[in-house]
Amino acid sequence: MLIQLDGSSLTLEQVVRIADGEVEVRLAAAAAERVRASRAVVDRLASGEAAVYGINTGFGSLSEVRIARDALSEL
Repeated sequence: MLIQLDGSSLTLEQVVRIADGEVEVRLAAAAAERVRASRAVVDRLASGEAAVYGINTGFGSLSEVRIARDALSEL
C-alpha cells in the first residue's frame, strides 16, 4: 500500500502504519510544490538584512543573536 502525504488527509491510523514500516510513503506533487515555495521564502528571509527568529537568529534566549550568513546552514 502507498500513502501519499498531501498535507491535509493523514490519519492517525496511517501514521501508525508508516511508523511500523507497513506502507510506502510518498510526497504528493502539490505538497512538494508547497515545500519548495516555503523553502524559497526561508531562503529569501535568511539572505535579507532583517532579523527573523530561528531563520537567521538563535532560539530562545539567543533570539537576539544574529547568525553569520556562512553559518546559517548549520542553524
